[in-house]
Amino acid sequence: MSKRSQILEEIKTTLSNVSLLKSVEIERLDAINLTKQPLPCAFVYSGNDRRIDAGDNAVIGFENWDWDIFIEVWAKNQDLEPIVEEIHKKMYDNYKLNGLAEYSARYGSETFVVDPTRAVKGILLKYKVIFRHPLGRP
Repeated sequence: MSKRSQILEEIKTTLSNVSLLKSVEIERLDAINLTKQPLPCAFVYSGNDRRIDAGDNAVIGFENWDWDIFIEVWAKNQDLEPIVEEIHKKMYDNYKLNGLAEYSARYGSETFVVDPTRAVKGILLKYKVIFRHPLGRP
């Protein structure tokens, strides 16, 4: 399993310990009907990455990466703030992702509503993950 896959699994494990979430999935590809999905739920997605070649996070003999990870959270007839608060705390408490990352932190969020009644709403939590692996050994 690649380091990236391990990191995504560790984030899923961390989110599975969020008491307010009913389900957590990685890289959901198929469209789902949010009215039939157990809510609140979270989906973890891989974003863009950038190689780090110099600076504080670079280490000779290793490939060093700055990677965007997105956590999409959905709820129905429920305030998202307590869910975001618990996710933020759990992710902060495991900011090295069980030793798989050098660092991770939330750097932003984006709120959205797809239901005209505003009953179903979501938030996209944006995380930065710094990780490394030996040259050529992802």
